[in-house]
Amino acid sequence: MRSCFLAFVAIGSLLAAPAAVGADTPAKHLSDIVQEADSVTIEFYSPSGKDEVAFADKQWLERLAGVLERSSYTAQGHCFCTSYPQIHLYRKNEKIGTLSVHHGIKLRAYVSRVSGDFLVGAAVGKAIVDLAIEKKKGSQGARANDHGCHAACYLMNLEMKPPTPNRHAVRGAPAMVVAHL
Repeated sequence: MRSCFLAFVAIGSLLAAPAAVGADTPAKHLSDIVQEADSVTIEFYSPSGKDEVAFADKQWLERLAGVLERSSYTAQGHCFCTSYPQIHLYRKNEKIGTLSVHHGIKLRAYVSRVSGDFLVGAAVGKAIVDLAIEKKKGSQGARANDHGCHAACYLMNLEMKPPTPNRHAVRGAPAMVVAHL
């Protein structure tokens, strides 16, 4: 009986042990995928449709990889929202992944071994959206709903709460304006 208990404790402690440095964690895998990319297309939502920005910028990719590598990930249920901007990663013209931020705090990732929604927190969500916005073409500033509701609301530094009709920005309003509908 005692040997069964010891075996149970030993197996339990192995399962509960933190992942080894360099292990295949979501942070490591997502960072690696971003660093393998050689080009990016970012889709933005606007009232007239979708706008795309395509570029090949290794320094930008390294910055995104750094944000992803330093993040912690908690798997979450899929929320069925569509959120913009959507970051599409390519290597040799083949799509290798898509990333988007939902509700300002969740990362949706579709890459080879990591797919789904992950709680990453407000700071990480903002950092990813800020990197995407940095690449948006045009001289007009960020406007509410240009990038999808949740991303636009987050750009206004709102503390995201469950979506309700009176917690969203008025379509087309300057990003610092919040309407209580």
